[in-house]
Amino acid sequence: SLLHWLKQESSLLLPLLVVLFVNMLEAMRSHRLLNKEQKAKIHVLANVDPLTQLPNRCALHALIAHAIEGAHMNKSSLAILLVDLDDFNTINDTLGLETGDQMLLDVTARLKLSVRTNDIVARLGGDEFGIVVHGVETASAVLCAEKILSALAQPYHLTGQALHITSSIAAIIRVKADAASLLKNAGAAMYHAKAQARNSYCQFTSDLSRDAMDRLLLENQLHQALARNEF
Repeated sequence: SLLHWLKQESSLLLPLLVVLFVNMLEAMRSHRLLNKEQKAKIHVLANVDPLTQLPNRCALHALIAHAIEGAHMNKSSLAILLVDLDDFNTINDTLGLETGDQMLLDVTARLKLSVRTNDIVARLGGDEFGIVVHGVETASAVLCAEKILSALAQPYHLTGQALHITSSIAAIIRVKADAASLLKNAGAAMYHAKAQARNSYCQFTSDLSRDAMDRLLLENQLHQALARNEF
């Protein structure tokens, strides 16, 4: 019978079963490790800029939200700075993307040196960067912006020549708002910084928000008028 056969062969089957069991456990362990590695890779792809290795726009939203919670608990303030390189496309168009990428890496290094180690530097995309500066009031935020403007305006020694580029900075000192609202308002300030001149700084005020809304309404009205051939 089968039972009698199993009793006779038990001395051979037991080691085989042990080996199978060990192999099964090892396969399960390898699968778990692979899943962790895959999750880690997915996290990096979703949250880290591949060129500069800085947090990307998605990650910055989460980091700002966390910074807001910390500022609320510590009853402190924080500043959000947007940094946009002036006419950066000219570098890409005339000298190539490789040179443009190297300049972005140099900009990244200068930004990191311009802030403290506990502050956050992120790349939002293209030639735009975001910075979270902890525990600062308006005067300190202005000094930080001026330091960044000066650092980025220094020559970039690339392709055997000294290249020059300036930047525009928009800033908002934390008010009672979420991360998306802070970035939106900083974007309104950036529009005004770009309109002023190169190598300039603009701090957000409620007037800028109203101006941005008025500008949007006017643009919509103009588009509608063009669509109706009213000109």
